[in-house]
Amino acid sequence: MKSSIMTVIALVTMALVGSLDAEAQTGRVPQVGDKITTADGIYVVSGVNLIQNPGFDDGMQGWYAGDGSELSTDYFEVVADGGPDGSPCLHALRGAGSGTVQSIKTGWAVEVGKTYLFSCWAYRTASGMSSNTQYSRLYASDTQNGTNQELRTISYAADQWVNTEYVFMASRPYLVANFGWLNAATSFDGFFLGELTLSDELATVSLEQAIERANQRLDTTEEGNAKGQYTTEARATLTAAIAAATTALTTATKQEQINEALATLTAAITAYDASKNPPFMVGIGYTITNVASGLSLSTADGTVRINTPDAADARQEFYFEPAPEGSAATGYNIHDAEGVYIYRSGSWDTKASSGQDRTVANAIFTLEDMGDYVQIYNRGSGSVLGTDNTTDGSAVYSNKNGTDVRYRWVLMPNTPTAALESAIANAKTEAASTEVGTEYYQVPASALEALNAAIAAAEEVLAQTPSRDEANSAAATLKEAVELFKHSYNPLQPFAEGETYIVRHYGGMLLTATTQGNASITAIGQDDDATPDQLMTFIPAQVAGVENAYYLQSVAEATFLGRYEIWNTTWYTSNDTTATVIAVEVLDGKYLGLKFVASGTYLGTDGATDGQLTYCDKEGAGRTLSYWTIEPYITVVLDRDAWNAALAAATDLLGGAKEGYGQGEYFEADIADFRTTIAGRRSEANRSKTQEELDNVTAWLLQDIEEFRSLAHAETLIDKRGLDRTIQTAQTIIAAAVAGDKDGQYPEEAIDAYQTALTAALDINNDDSATQAEVDAANAALASAQTTFAAQRIKIDYSELNAALTAAEKLLTDAAPFVGDGPGFYPEADYNQLKSDVEDARAMVRANNVNQTTVDERTASIKAETTAFANARRQNDTSRLQALVDEANQLLADADAGLFLWFQEYYDDLKASILKNGAKLQSTDQNEINMAVRLLQRDIDIFKTGMEIAVSIKGMSTTTHAAFSVYDLQGRKVVTADTPLPAGIYIIQTTEAGQQRTRKIMVK
Repeated sequence: MKSSIMTVIALVTMALVGSLDAEAQTGRVPQVGDKITTADGIYVVSGVNLIQNPGFDDGMQGWYAGDGSELSTDYFEVVADGGPDGSPCLHALRGAGSGTVQSIKTGWAVEVGKTYLFSCWAYRTASGMSSNTQYSRLYASDTQNGTNQELRTISYAADQWVNTEYVFMASRPYLVANFGWLNAATSFDGFFLGELTLSDELATVSLEQAIERANQRLDTTEEGNAKGQYTTEARATLTAAIAAATTALTTATKQEQINEALATLTAAITAYDASKNPPFMVGIGYTITNVASGLSLSTADGTVRINTPDAADARQEFYFEPAPEGSAATGYNIHDAEGVYIYRSGSWDTKASSGQDRTVANAIFTLEDMGDYVQIYNRGSGSVLGTDNTTDGSAVYSNKNGTDVRYRWVLMPNTPTAALESAIANAKTEAASTEVGTEYYQVPASALEALNAAIAAAEEVLAQTPSRDEANSAAATLKEAVELFKHSYNPLQPFAEGETYIVRHYGGMLLTATTQGNASITAIGQDDDATPDQLMTFIPAQVAGVENAYYLQSVAEATFLGRYEIWNTTWYTSNDTTATVIAVEVLDGKYLGLKFVASGTYLGTDGATDGQLTYCDKEGAGRTLSYWTIEPYITVVLDRDAWNAALAAATDLLGGAKEGYGQGEYFEADIADFRTTIAGRRSEANRSKTQEELDNVTAWLLQDIEEFRSLAHAETLIDKRGLDRTIQTAQTIIAAAVAGDKDGQYPEEAIDAYQTALTAALDINNDDSATQAEVDAANAALASAQTTFAAQRIKIDYSELNAALTAAEKLLTDAAPFVGDGPGFYPEADYNQLKSDVEDARAMVRANNVNQTTVDERTASIKAETTAFANARRQNDTSRLQALVDEANQLLADADAGLFLWFQEYYDDLKASILKNGAKLQSTDQNEINMAVRLLQRDIDIFKTGMEIAVSIKGMSTTTHAAFSVYDLQGRKVVTADTPLPAGIYIIQTTEAGQQRTRKIMVK
C-alpha cells in the first residue's frame, strides 16, 4: 500500500484528526464498531479491549510500577467514584522517576503489523500542570516493561479530565505505558487497547483541505520573473497537481488512492513554496551593499569584508548559481567575477576561495527578501551574514541573528550606474521618511529642499548615460548630501516636566511598564490608543557633565526605569539610585538613544516583536534595536455615536456581501475594495482630532456604503473569471516559450498546439452569447492543454555526463602525481588534453545552452577519452630493483658466518632492507619502486663496507686504519702493538654512505 500512512506507520506514530464520536461522553471507553477517523483513513474498532481491569473495578490488579513490582497502596489508591463519569479511577499519591515504585510501567502484547487504538482518560490539577507532564509516555517495546521507542505523551489539561486517543501500527510486540513524576496531582481511568480495521469509507477531508491550500497559493501569489513572483512553469506544475488531486478526490475507490494523492499534492505545494523567485537573477552580476555602512561586500585577501567601491584589489561583483545537485543543502553558491566562492569558515568567519567545495552547507546560501533589503542566510550556520563594525575593511561574519541594520544588504545589478542608482534610491527613501517641522524628529524645509536638489542633480547625471567613473563620482556627491541631511535634524528640546509621552521602539512597539522583571515592548492598543502602562513622564535629573538627563517614570505604576545588574532592566520604586539616570541622545536622525549614565550603555531589545524584553547593555549608534522615538500623548474626546453606527452598517453590509456572478452578488475585486475602504475610513476616524474631521469621515463612509450597494449584480452574469485566469496564464506561458531543443525550450509543434487551444478559448471568452457550460468547457480544455504543454518542456539530462566527468576528474586527481616521462607515468600531453576537455564539458554544463544530442555526444567522448587515458599509463619497471634484491641475497649467502658475531648489525640491516624494499616489487607506483632501488643500493654498499672492515679487523696488526677507529668501552682508542685484538667488547666508528656511524663488536 503506497500512501502517506505508510510513512507514518514506519515511525510507529499517527495523530488523530477526528474525535472518537461526535456524541462521545466524558469517560466513555471505545467499543467494538466505533468509527475512528484519522488523516489517513476511517477505521472501525474490531477488537476487544486487550487491557484487563481498564477501569480499576478490580482495584490495581494487572497494573505494575516502574521497578516491575505490582502497584502499591503506599503510592497509589483507587478512588471509588473519582473517575470522569463517576466510576472508579486510579489516583497517584506521590511522584518519582519512571523507573521507581511511584510510577506506572505496564505493557500489553500486540501483533506486529496490525493497527491498534490506544485510549485513556487522564486528570491533572492546575498546580500539577507546571512541571513533569511530559513524563507520561507510550512506548513500542520488545519486552513487556521495556521502553525501546517513544511514541507520544499523554495529554493533560488543568483541573479536568482529558481523553488521549492514539492510532498506530505495531512494529514491536508490546505497547508500554510508562508514567513518571505523577505526584498527587494525577489520576487515570478508562483505558482501552484494541485492534482497528480500515473501513471502506474514504477519509477525504485532508485532501480537500490540501486542494484548498494549493488554490490559495495560486490565488495569493503572482506569476512572473520578478523577485517574489513564481515562474509560469512553477504555477503550471502546481495547477497540474491540483487537477490530479481533484480527479483523485472524485474517482478514488480506495483510501490508498486518496492518501497517495494527498502526499503528491503536499509535496507539490512544498515544491511550489520553495520555487519563489529569489531577489536576484542567475547569471547577472550584483553589488551587495551593507545597509548600515553603505559599503560593498568584497573579496580580496581570502576574507570577506565591506569596502568602499574604489578599494584597491576589492572584488565587488557577485554572481549567484544554484548549488550542485546532491549538495548538503538547497540554495545558491555566491562567487565573484573571478570565480572565488564565499563560504563560512569555523564558527563565524566568512572566507573566499577559488577551490572551495561548493556542495557543503557552509558554501551554500539563501536570501530572504525583506522588502527594502535582503538577509543572506548561510545554510551551514543557519544564521545571516553581517558585520560588527561599519568602517571600511570591516570583516563579515556568518553567525548573526538578523536583528540589526548591520546584518542587512541591498542587491543592485552591477552596471556602470549601479552605485549611482543605489545612492539615488537610498536618498529618496531618506527624503520620503523625513518630516518637515520644528520637532527633533523633523528637519527644516531648507534641508529637505537641499537633499531633493542633490537627488535631482544625480538623476540628471544618470539620464546622460554616464561612464562608471562619472556615475561613481555622482554617487559619492549624493552620499555626502545625504550625510549632511542626516545632521540637519532639529536639536532635541527638553521634555516638559509633567507632560505625558509614549516611547516608541524602532519596530513600532511601545515601551511598557511591568510590575516585576524587565521592562518590555508591546503593541499599541485598539484605535491606536496607548494603555496606561505604556504612558511615561520625563523628570529632569541634574547630573554634572550630562546633557538631557532624566528619570523615566511610568504613569501607571509611578516607578522608575533603571538598569539591574549587568544587562537586565527593572522598575524601581524610587529614583534615589544612579541606575535610574537616563541620558536621551540623538543617534540617527529622528531616532533617540536612552543611555544609562551609570554604565554608558543603551536601552535596547533582542527583537522588534510584541512582548520582547528590554536590556541595559546594548550598543547605541548603528544598532536599530536600540533606537526609540518619544512622542507626546494627546487624548481627544469626541462624539463617536454617528461614526460607530456608520461603521456597524458598513461592517454588516460587507459581512453579508456574497462573491459571485449571481443576481445580488458582487465581483470579488469590489468586495476587496470595499473592505479596504472601510479599513481606510476607520484609520481616518482614529486619527481625527476634531469633531468636524470625524463627522466628515462618517459622511464619506455613508457615501461609500451606497456606492458599494450599487455594485451588486442586477442579474445573473456569466462567470468568466476562471477562464480569464487560465487565458492570462496561457498568454504569459506562450509569450515566454522559446521553440527549440535546448533546456527550458519547447518543441515548435507543442507551442502551436497550445496556441491553437488558446485561440479557441479566446473565441469563447469574447463571445457574449456563450453559455456558462461553454465557458467552463473552454476553461477545462485550455487547462488540460496547459498541463500537456508543461510536460513537453525540454529538460536536458546531464546526469550521465556529470557521472562521466566525475569519473574523469577522479582519474585526473589520482593520476596527477604520476604525470611525466618514463615507466609508471602518464604522458603529460594526454593528461593535459583530458583535463582541458573535462573543463570544457563542465563549462558546457554550466552554460546549459546545448541540446540533448550534443550532451550525449560529449558524454561518449569523455568516456572514451577517460578509458584511453587510463590505458596510457606506461608499465612499471622493476628490473633494477629485482637485480638488487638478487645481489643482496647473494651477499648474505656468501658472507663469512664467522664475522657475524663481530658485525651482526650489518647482516641484520641488509636482511631487513631486502624485506622492506623488496616488497616494492608489487607496487604500482614507479616512484615507490625508484625509491626502493635507491635505499637498497645504499644498504648493499654499507654492507660491503662493513664486510671489508670486518676482514681488516680480524687480521688487524696496526694501531690505526684509514676506514675505521676502534675504542674500548671507556672511550679510549685501542692500541694493539701489531697483535690481534684481545677478546672483549669494543666500539668501532666508521664512515658509511657519507655518514659517520658507531657500532658495537664482540671479539672472542
